[in-house]
Amino acid sequence: MHEIRGKAMDMTHEKIPESSVMSQNMANESQRSNTVSVNQLRCSDGAPPVHQLPTELLLHIFQSVLHLQHPGPNYYRNVCTLSEVCIRWCFVIQNSPQLWKTVWADLKEEGLRKVLQRSSGHLINVEFSISPMGIEQDSEEYWEALLRTLGSVSERWCTLVLNGLEYVCEDSIKDILQLPAANLERLVLDDDCVELDISDIELFGGNSPKLKDLRVVGIECNMKTVLDILREFPQLRRLEVCDSDVSHDIPAGTQPVSLPHLQVLQVTFDDDSEPTNATGQFLDHISAPLHCALYACPFHGWDRADPLSAAFGKWLFGRQTHAVLEGLNGLELRLGRMQNSGYFLAFDLFSGSSTISGGVKRAKEAPKALVCIGHVLQRPRKPDVFTTLKISGGAVQILIKRAKLISQLNRLPPITRLELVALRKTSQHTGIKNLFRGFLFSKVERLMVRRTAPDIVMKIVRAALPEHGAGTNSAAGNTMKCLDYLEIHVEGRYFDQAEKVVEVLRDNPRIGKVDLYVTL
Repeated sequence: MHEIRGKAMDMTHEKIPESSVMSQNMANESQRSNTVSVNQLRCSDGAPPVHQLPTELLLHIFQSVLHLQHPGPNYYRNVCTLSEVCIRWCFVIQNSPQLWKTVWADLKEEGLRKVLQRSSGHLINVEFSISPMGIEQDSEEYWEALLRTLGSVSERWCTLVLNGLEYVCEDSIKDILQLPAANLERLVLDDDCVELDISDIELFGGNSPKLKDLRVVGIECNMKTVLDILREFPQLRRLEVCDSDVSHDIPAGTQPVSLPHLQVLQVTFDDDSEPTNATGQFLDHISAPLHCALYACPFHGWDRADPLSAAFGKWLFGRQTHAVLEGLNGLELRLGRMQNSGYFLAFDLFSGSSTISGGVKRAKEAPKALVCIGHVLQRPRKPDVFTTLKISGGAVQILIKRAKLISQLNRLPPITRLELVALRKTSQHTGIKNLFRGFLFSKVERLMVRRTAPDIVMKIVRAALPEHGAGTNSAAGNTMKCLDYLEIHVEGRYFDQAEKVVEVLRDNPRIGKVDLYVTL
């Protein structure tokens, strides 16, 4: 935990005592001089090109560079490093509130004061995550004082993330959560280690009309309390309730919660192994648009939680109209957490302008989800249903080791479009080559390969379209006969090598068209 360095921070203009008129005049003159010199530096024909950039463009570059790195406690150290390059950069950085909008828990009192000052009244993002290292260095009184300071500007909160709450007095957290937050758009309440009881508080005093994104991890209360809290936020667009110990004794006659704008729902409770699972009861009391995506993660796996499997299918498909289910004509599956924000399987079912979306967190739960999809697709449907499968490198080894997963994939409409992403390890592209020898990819017509070295792309295509008599079982109809379209995306450093690979592939009579793109 580091205090923001003083050199750059001391560049702010402190108040001048009224008794010193001469000093104040000198300071004002110095400030005007600095401004003029900065403008002259930009406009001077002899200045380096970087100093001739418009301020707006320079600020955009700063923001891009700072966000290329993972945002975190070192963010303001990097900001200060940029400000030390030259006078103009220092001036632009110190007078750009856009760069001072995030508050992390590791800021010391002086650093926090500077950030709140330089953000100039703009909305701020509070990332209050306490690490064990921070607890060793700072007392509980320090963290509570920091919370009080943040509470004094609750009207400026845009994002509020509270994590590691077991290290702070529960009453202090409750006090923060009851402050009005008229501009708050996103709340993350993560207390997975020690459950926080929120049953006796009114979140933000009922004054958070702009809250659209709510993520709650590790809360402890009864189901009715959860539902009552959600009733206060009908404007929610994204809701995630995870790893929570919630008793599901819902009184008879409890009305469903209407969330008419909800787009994504992620939910799991601690006791989903019980016959009357909390997830099922929760879903029964949530009214959301038909296009709302559902992502579930049972703790004990669906092999022991069939009620959850039924609840998952009922909420996603049971609410759909007859016309939507009969009109299904496309399926997109995505395997790998790299693409799915922590979920191993995500899917979209298409029916005209309607889309049914969902997913599960772990690979062992994927076969059950595919069974639910398969049941829906067994209904009378158009004969032109197509399946798109997207696989990231990390999912390849899991796929080839799980026979149940491959078996359920084979029961779905044939995969006609295949996208492979980030196959960097030898085991990954070797695994894909093995999959091409089976029936799973035998109907693929369009293949896209992204973020993969050109030599590996060549190996993949050769495995997909093996030469006759090369020791394959193509005669048995288990491999592709041809590809209508091949699309390759590579990083700029691989472009020359990729051009040579594409030249060879374009001469292959079994490939209809080959396109090459450079990933920026």
